[in-house]
Amino acid sequence: MNILIIGFLGSGKSSIGKRLARNLDYKFVELDDVVLDYTGYTNIQDVEKKRKTLWKECELQVSKDLSLDDNMVIACGGGFINNELNMDYFKDHNPKVAVIYLSAKIETLARRSLEKAKLKGKNITAETIQAAIAKIFSLRDTLYRNSADIVIQTDNTETDAITIALIEQIKKLG
Repeated sequence: MNILIIGFLGSGKSSIGKRLARNLDYKFVELDDVVLDYTGYTNIQDVEKKRKTLWKECELQVSKDLSLDDNMVIACGGGFINNELNMDYFKDHNPKVAVIYLSAKIETLARRSLEKAKLKGKNITAETIQAAIAKIFSLRDTLYRNSADIVIQTDNTETDAITIALIEQIKKLG
């Protein structure tokens, strides 16, 4: 079984994905990192500046390649869901795919994203981040929910508790 974790930046995809993979003895994959390696660039912004469609093309190829493997927890980039072919590759090549949507409120996502940005030395305000998230939230939230087998709120719950709850729900999926 492969487990795809979808959600906004700051929803907990990486931290929860790593713990989930460790608990299930699966490999953890950060999809954006694999796509970035595939492009040959050092950061996503450079890829989008040079050739905007390159990211989407590479993301599709990486999704196709990874869909052939098994026993992975894959933290998908926020925009992964915007191209339904990404999801189709996983579902077509492996009938046992669990899609988990880590949901959080806009304020929570903005706070967590701001913390990450500050750690990276970026000078950005909470208002700017919150406005950017709010702009795309309703569309992506709908796409995430429609694609997910499991939806779990991450606002005020510890990573370990979320991981335990997810393992129980994944077992029910078979």
